[in-house]
Amino acid sequence: MASTDGEVAGHAEGQGSPCPSAASRPTTWWDSMPERLEDELRELDAAGMKWERDAGAESSGVMRLHIRVDLENETIPLIATFPDNYPFFPFIVEAPSLDLEHHQHPFGHALCLIPRSTKWWLPGSDRLALLLRERLATVLH
Repeated sequence: MASTDGEVAGHAEGQGSPCPSAASRPTTWWDSMPERLEDELRELDAAGMKWERDAGAESSGVMRLHIRVDLENETIPLIATFPDNYPFFPFIVEAPSLDLEHHQHPFGHALCLIPRSTKWWLPGSDRLALLLRERLATVLH
């Protein structure tokens, strides 16, 4: 239908827009799946890991957590960044204060908590706290 005299195809003037505004639609994975973020944070708490949301990153549409993990009498600062398409793809965990020979990217300091193949990422059950509890000590040694 063509627009004529103040009408949008199929919508008379004053009767709303043809599609909802961007503000009314979820724009992030944690808006569309808030229970998943709640699970992640609850599991970090249960594991005794201190965390803080990065408000600057979040206001830019990126979920990033700053985490402090106590391991073998040492506190290790980590940064977990969740991709836009989380949980279908895994988060990235960086250890900027570490310089490991293996299992860490030499420049970005991302840790290799799971093997490269996507078959090792289980979106239904893998959580940040779980992988840190089960694999961080192995990666560090």
